[in-house]
Amino acid sequence: MTKKAKIIGIIVSFMTVACIWTVGQAHAVFAAVRLTSAIQKGTTSQSTRRITVRPTKKLHVVLTAYDENQVTSTKTFTYKIFRYGKVYKTYRVKNGHVATAIKVTPGKYSVRAYDGNNAVTFSGGISSSNAPHFI
Repeated sequence: MTKKAKIIGIIVSFMTVACIWTVGQAHAVFAAVRLTSAIQKGTTSQSTRRITVRPTKKLHVVLTAYDENQVTSTKTFTYKIFRYGKVYKTYRVKNGHVATAIKVTPGKYSVRAYDGNNAVTFSGGISSSNAPHFI
Protein backbone atom coordinates (compact mmCIF):
# COMPACT_ATOMS: atom_id res chain seq x y z
CA MET A 1 0.00 0.00 0.00
CA THR A 2 1.38 3.35 -0.95
CA LYS A 3 1.82 6.29 1.39
CA LYS A 4 -0.85 8.24 -0.52
CA ALA A 5 -3.40 5.39 -0.09
CA LYS A 6 -2.71 5.23 3.68
CA ILE A 7 -3.25 8.99 4.05
CA ILE A 8 -6.51 8.81 2.08
CA GLY A 9 -7.65 5.89 4.27
CA ILE A 10 -6.93 7.85 7.45
CA ILE A 11 -8.76 10.93 6.13
CA VAL A 12 -11.81 8.86 5.15
CA SER A 13 -11.83 7.22 8.61
CA PHE A 14 -11.76 10.60 10.37
CA MET A 15 -14.52 11.94 8.12
CA THR A 16 -16.70 8.90 8.86
CA VAL A 17 -16.25 9.33 12.61
CA ALA A 18 -17.01 13.07 12.33
CA CYS A 19 -20.22 12.39 10.37
CA ILE A 20 -21.42 9.80 12.90
CA TRP A 21 -20.67 12.18 15.80
CA THR A 22 -22.48 15.08 14.08
CA VAL A 23 -25.62 13.01 13.42
CA GLY A 24 -25.63 11.85 17.05
CA GLN A 25 -25.44 15.45 18.25
CA ALA A 26 -28.31 16.50 15.98
CA HIS A 27 -30.53 13.75 17.43
CA ALA A 28 -29.63 14.81 20.98
CA VAL A 29 -30.63 18.41 20.25
CA PHE A 30 -33.87 17.36 18.56
CA ALA A 31 -34.78 15.14 21.51
CA ALA A 32 -34.44 18.11 23.87
CA VAL A 33 -37.24 20.05 22.13
CA ARG A 34 -40.51 19.71 24.07
CA LEU A 35 -43.49 18.91 21.83
CA THR A 36 -46.10 18.10 24.51
CA SER A 37 -46.93 19.50 27.94
CA ALA A 38 -49.70 18.57 30.40
CA ILE A 39 -51.48 21.25 32.39
CA GLN A 40 -50.29 21.76 35.99
CA LYS A 41 -52.10 23.37 38.92
CA GLY A 42 -50.92 26.74 40.17
CA THR A 43 -52.24 29.15 42.81
CA THR A 44 -54.69 31.17 40.69
CA SER A 45 -54.54 29.33 37.36
CA GLN A 46 -53.33 26.14 35.76
CA SER A 47 -50.72 26.20 33.03
CA THR A 48 -48.46 24.15 30.80
CA ARG A 49 -44.77 24.43 30.14
CA ARG A 50 -43.58 25.88 26.85
CA ILE A 51 -43.50 23.65 23.80
CA THR A 52 -41.95 24.24 20.39
CA VAL A 53 -44.26 24.55 17.39
CA ARG A 54 -42.45 24.03 14.09
CA PRO A 55 -43.46 25.73 10.79
CA THR A 56 -45.49 22.78 9.46
CA LYS A 57 -47.31 21.98 12.73
CA LYS A 58 -50.39 23.31 14.53
CA LEU A 59 -50.86 23.95 18.23
CA HIS A 60 -53.29 21.38 19.65
CA VAL A 61 -55.13 22.45 22.79
CA VAL A 62 -57.20 19.95 24.79
CA LEU A 63 -58.65 21.13 28.12
CA THR A 64 -61.44 19.75 30.30
CA ALA A 65 -62.69 21.47 33.46
CA TYR A 66 -63.87 19.33 36.40
CA ASP A 67 -65.80 20.46 39.49
CA GLU A 68 -65.02 19.38 43.07
CA ASN A 69 -66.81 16.03 42.46
CA GLN A 70 -64.63 15.35 39.39
CA VAL A 71 -67.62 15.76 37.08
CA THR A 72 -67.12 17.75 33.89
CA SER A 73 -67.89 21.34 34.80
CA THR A 74 -70.40 23.40 32.83
CA LYS A 75 -68.94 26.70 34.09
CA THR A 76 -67.37 29.10 31.64
CA PHE A 77 -63.59 29.27 31.74
CA THR A 78 -60.92 31.24 29.93
CA TYR A 79 -57.65 30.04 28.50
CA LYS A 80 -54.83 32.12 27.15
CA ILE A 81 -52.17 31.07 24.69
CA PHE A 82 -48.76 32.56 25.37
CA ARG A 83 -45.99 32.87 22.78
CA TYR A 84 -42.55 33.37 24.32
CA GLY A 85 -44.26 34.30 27.61
CA LYS A 86 -46.50 37.05 26.19
CA VAL A 87 -50.26 36.71 25.63
CA TYR A 88 -50.89 35.62 22.04
CA LYS A 89 -54.66 34.88 22.08
CA THR A 90 -57.46 34.55 24.64
CA TYR A 91 -60.47 32.21 24.35
CA ARG A 92 -63.63 31.62 26.42
CA VAL A 93 -65.13 28.14 26.72
CA LYS A 94 -68.74 27.69 27.86
CA ASN A 95 -69.23 23.92 28.01
CA GLY A 96 -66.27 22.78 30.14
CA HIS A 97 -64.26 21.19 27.31
CA VAL A 98 -62.19 22.32 24.34
CA ALA A 99 -60.27 20.26 21.78
CA THR A 100 -58.90 22.34 18.93
CA ALA A 101 -55.96 22.71 16.56
CA ILE A 102 -54.80 26.27 15.99
CA LYS A 103 -52.57 27.43 13.16
CA VAL A 104 -49.86 29.59 14.76
CA THR A 105 -46.55 31.07 13.71
CA PRO A 106 -43.55 28.94 14.72
CA GLY A 107 -42.28 29.53 18.25
CA LYS A 108 -42.51 28.45 21.87
CA TYR A 109 -46.03 28.31 23.30
CA SER A 110 -47.74 27.64 26.60
CA VAL A 111 -51.37 27.73 27.76
CA ARG A 112 -52.88 29.01 31.00
CA ALA A 113 -56.46 28.21 32.06
CA TYR A 114 -58.58 30.29 34.48
CA ASP A 115 -62.08 29.73 35.85
CA GLY A 116 -62.45 33.04 37.69
CA ASN A 117 -62.42 31.71 41.25
CA ASN A 118 -60.08 28.68 41.03
CA ALA A 119 -62.96 26.29 41.81
CA VAL A 120 -62.34 23.77 39.03
CA THR A 121 -59.51 21.44 38.14
CA PHE A 122 -58.31 21.16 34.57
CA SER A 123 -56.92 18.17 32.72
CA GLY A 124 -55.34 18.11 29.29
CA GLY A 125 -52.56 20.15 27.78
CA ILE A 126 -50.97 21.28 24.55
CA SER A 127 -49.09 19.54 21.79
CA SER A 128 -47.49 20.29 18.45
CA SER A 129 -47.69 16.65 17.49
CA ASN A 130 -50.00 15.54 14.69
CA ALA A 131 -51.50 13.04 17.14
CA PRO A 132 -52.15 14.74 20.50
CA HIS A 133 -52.97 12.28 23.26
CA PHE A 134 -54.81 14.31 25.91
CA ILE A 135 -58.35 13.15 25.12
